[in-house]
Parts: sequence; C-alpha cells; structure tokens
Amino acid sequence: MRAMRRICRQLVTAGAAGVVVILGAGLLPAPSAGAAPQGAALTQLQIVSGGHSFKADGVSWTAAVDASLYTPTPSVTIGGVNVSVSRSTLAGTESHYWNLQVPGSSFTNKGGGSWLVAPGSSTSPVLSLSVTFHPSTRVAERCKSGSAATYTGTLSGRLVLTSGLNKLGRVGADRWSFGTTTLYADYGCLPYSIKRPCRAGVLYGTAGTGLGSRYAEVYGIQAGKTDIVSLTRGVTLSAPTNAYRFDYVTSSEPKATLRYGVLKVVTRTGALVRGSATFKGTGAKHTSYVCYEKGVKHTARVTIYSTVVFSSPGRLTGRTLLTGTLSSLKSAKHAYMSVTTIS
Repeated sequence: MRAMRRICRQLVTAGAAGVVVILGAGLLPAPSAGAAPQGAALTQLQIVSGGHSFKADGVSWTAAVDASLYTPTPSVTIGGVNVSVSRSTLAGTESHYWNLQVPGSSFTNKGGGSWLVAPGSSTSPVLSLSVTFHPSTRVAERCKSGSAATYTGTLSGRLVLTSGLNKLGRVGADRWSFGTTTLYADYGCLPYSIKRPCRAGVLYGTAGTGLGSRYAEVYGIQAGKTDIVSLTRGVTLSAPTNAYRFDYVTSSEPKATLRYGVLKVVTRTGALVRGSATFKGTGAKHTSYVCYEKGVKHTARVTIYSTVVFSSPGRLTGRTLLTGTLSSLKSAKHAYMSVTTIS
C-alpha cells in the first residue's frame, strides 16, 4: 500500500498538467525530542500514515492520510493534506485521493516529537480533520549542517471525509486510529553525499490531458520487482479553493517489450487495467551516473527520448467501483519514455 501511495504521488506530480499538487512532500520532526535547535527554522515536515480499514456499501477499503509543510523561504509556506481511499485485489488496486491546500497554521509542534494537524475550516466542506502524531522511535539524519530526523509512531483523531461519490458517501469518525505512521522533520539539513542506488528499468506514460479531461493519463514502470501500469484522471473540486480529487486504477505485471525505441505494453488477463498500447520514441539522448548496489559501484546509463508517440487503438481501460471506467486516449503526441540500464 505504501509503495502504491509513493507511485500515486509521482503520478499526480507528473500527470496533472500545470498543477502543483502537494501529496506529502516532505517530513519534519525536531532533532532533539521535539524541540527545534536554537535559531533553526523548520524547512520541511511530512507525515505519512498507515491505513485504517472500513467498509462502505459492503466493500472493504483502507483510508490513509499524508500531511506536509514546506517552507522554501522564511516568507513562503506551502501546506497540504491528502486523504486516500484504496482497495486492492489480485486484479489490481483502485485508489482515490483528495488533495487539499492548507495554511501553515494547520501544523502545531506539541513537543517531544508530537505534532497536531488541524486545518479547521480551510478544508471544508470536503474534510474535517484533527489528528495527532505520537512518536515511539526517532532516527537522526547525518547532516553537514542543520538537522533532520525521522520518527515512527501512531496517528489518531478525527477524520470525516465528504467524498462526493455515491458509493462512498461520508466516511470517518471522531476517533480513528491509523497503522504505523512516519514523520520526517527537516531543520535545514545539508546531507553528506549520498550513494545513489542502482535502479534499472523503463518509465513511460502520457501527459497533457489535464484536470477535468474525460480521458485518463497512462503511467507505467517496468523494473522487474515493480512492474505496473496505471490510469489516472483528476478533477477540480468546487470547494475549497485549490482542491482536487485524483482517481487511479493500477495493475501489476503487464508484459512490456522494448525494441529499437518502441515499447509495446500488453496487460495480463483479468487485470483491472486492460488493453494494449505502444510508445514509439525518437531523438534518443543519453546520460549516465554512478550508482551503488550492495556497496558495489556501477554505472547507470539513461536513455531519454525527446519525442514519444503513444498509440492504443482499442484504448487502455480500467474499471473502478467509485467513479466508473477510466479510459486512455487512442493516441497522443505528448508522451514520455526513459530507459535505464546498469553495468
């Protein structure tokens, strides 16, 4: 589930044309037990919750919360809360994300590594939220200057989501507890050099359909242990301001073959995402970087295609329980594809 949420964060960031969406951008607790170092300013905070299981219309779902605060400059603060509702089967995963902008005052450091997230009326009428993170462990980051730490603990409190979807309705309660939750706090940490891990595979997708389009964007990863293909569609909510819902359907283990810059993707029988598609890349550009696997140094070679044409005459389609069928375009010139190999 957490892997799925990471993928969905990438999808939203890459897929919503011209829209910057905060889906839990960073995590921030203080380096000592909840207290910021003298004179240090919080630059990034992120809370990523575990799941809370519930039923709606006879179907089992899992809800989760991501909350983030980012301060790129002392005068600029960007806050976001993201609530997800997902279900997983052998056929794939269906996920829905409500992404809401919130003021920096929504986050309160309670001390001892504990934080309160309570955005008040800023998320009305979609969400009523007041949850508190209680830490149980803390791991400090290695920083040349500044400080940062990651906490593990629990998240509980009020969450009531007015989904606007007939089969989901209004869900939540005054007292919901979520599974294992992490919180990351950064007080201007300048990290030591990090050894980049080696990750071979193919990343592909479409872009440019935009929010409110009747067609879904395509996103896929072919990387051995992480082989997925997804469809995602976003809508702008009428209220509050800068609020969006993103609907996803994802299936694992599609068959993808790459030959001479042409990637052919065929979904497996019985998957939530069904159909086939082709990505034809031209104008290959190459770059490389050093990476490490189990402490051994390797070279990662990346090929990025400047022009990629997407084709799916029968359309890729994915059926969701809450928002109906998501369908891709039959063709699109605004697509992308990159290939990374390790040697």
